[in-house]
Amino acid sequence: MIRKFSVKHYKSLRDVNVTLPNLAVIFGPNAAGKSNLFDALNVPLEAVHYS
Repeated sequence: MIRKFSVKHYKSLRDVNVTLPNLAVIFGPNAAGKSNLFDALNVPLEAVHYS
């Protein structure tokens, strides 16, 4: 399970550090970067999956 991650210079995310609890709800206004956060989580998973 992913507990902590950081993202730098990915789409609209410049320097983000996230610590996740057992259950997390991500919400915010439109164009706040919620989808970019999930995309950033998916990038390394796809790299492992296709290697």
